[in-house]
Amino acid sequence: MLFSFTQFPELKKRIKYSELKNKHYENMVYFMRRYFPKGALVFHSNWSDSQYFIGLNPNNDYFVTLDPVYMYYYDKDKYKLYRELSFGKTSDPYFILKNVFGAYYGYAGKDYFMGLVNQIKKDERFEIIKEDIWGILFKLKNS
Repeated sequence: MLFSFTQFPELKKRIKYSELKNKHYENMVYFMRRYFPKGALVFHSNWSDSQYFIGLNPNNDYFVTLDPVYMYYYDKDKYKLYRELSFGKTSDPYFILKNVFGAYYGYAGKDYFMGLVNQIKKDERFEIIKEDIWGILFKLKNS
């Protein structure tokens, strides 16, 4: 038997989690379409977020898509900076987003990237467009 009744509660839990997470991305994309200009480069802290964003909002460009090895291969230093920024380990994320990466809009998930989320919340140069229990959408002010 491939599936036992003892696994059913875990399966139900995983399905519910997936439903909630997918709704989160759908909701974030609704706000992206509303507040981010078409063609804008959108930073996202987790390279796997782009699969949701591209599918639901192809009107924007996304920072790193599904396989970050290409960014690493292209420029190891920028890739390292991307990871440090994503985890909240840089002193000035606003400067890096604006002047190094040219991204004025972004998304940061709260699952692994609370360091960056906390930096953004404390920095008046950022405007949080949307926030829920899973993450935040933001834009750089005066850009």
